[in-house]
Amino acid sequence: MDFIEAQLAALFAFWQNQMLGTFLSIGSTLSIVALLVTLLTAIGFVRLQQRRQRAIGSHTMLRALFPRRIWKSRSGRADIGWFVASVGGFGITFGWMVMTIPMVSNWTAGLLAIPFQPGYVQPSLFFSVMTSMALFLSYEFAYWLDHYLMHRFEWTWQIHKVHHSAESLSLLTIFRVHPVETMIYANIVAACMGVMSGVMKFLLGPAAVQATIGGGDVVVLLTATLVTHLQHSHLWITFGPVWGRVLLGPAHHQIHHSDDPVHHNRNFGNFLTVFDRMFGSFEMPTAKRGELTFGIGPQAQNPHSLYGMIITPCVQSWKSAYKSLIRAFAPRAIVAPSAHAGERT
Repeated sequence: MDFIEAQLAALFAFWQNQMLGTFLSIGSTLSIVALLVTLLTAIGFVRLQQRRQRAIGSHTMLRALFPRRIWKSRSGRADIGWFVASVGGFGITFGWMVMTIPMVSNWTAGLLAIPFQPGYVQPSLFFSVMTSMALFLSYEFAYWLDHYLMHRFEWTWQIHKVHHSAESLSLLTIFRVHPVETMIYANIVAACMGVMSGVMKFLLGPAAVQATIGGGDVVVLLTATLVTHLQHSHLWITFGPVWGRVLLGPAHHQIHHSDDPVHHNRNFGNFLTVFDRMFGSFEMPTAKRGELTFGIGPQAQNPHSLYGMIITPCVQSWKSAYKSLIRAFAPRAIVAPSAHAGERT
């Protein structure tokens, strides 16, 4: 009995720390301050888009930011459930990670120190910002790579399509991610950012320290509060013809979620377009929103049910992986070349 009570007490302590750290820590991207900045940013974009029309009242603004059609739909209610589950169990999920950023960072720095002499400079704000920018760029690549792989293979798509099953986009759709995908994503991020961190440690030594606010990286906080939080919103924000080719906004991501085959496998990135442009998956949104619908079409299992969001994807993913292995290792018959094989028809 004492053991059970101790475990319950530990679980409650974890949950309490998770809640306080998530919403009250100034370094958290989901802190009350960060969410307030995101809300003000959204209001600014709405007012900017409607600047040529009459003044917008508070009630109209509220409906523009939080339309009932999103929050009252099955998809919207499922997003709320994913948000609650993610905040409550995020730390537990990450406890199953195979790799961590410090682990990979130490490996990388150690390997580089064998053939090369490390260089050390005095810590400064300049080098801290440089380190943060380098790590952020490595995170952007990790995000793009993970997202690309989720769409590239059938067995990963079966897991990732839980996210794409959202039939309406909202600020909470970002939390609609299967736990298996979360673990794959976490390891890819740890590998990419760990390698970059190790390289920066090798080059700068003690100066390879991120610029932080309240323990959170400054670059991550700025990009999350100003743009990333809004990525899954229904607001059509494009950043214009110039910056829209550099930064990925909500309009870019709505294209990614579109069920139109023309838009499939486009805009995999998180904040920057650099890797989408580099690998040919970039799609520039139009100035005005066209007719877009979201989701994955008719499904045998309700995609918004607990079973359909957790169990079914695992079963389908396992079946797809098994079929791929069978096709890869199955013996293939050798066909004798035809006498006319070299002739053109």
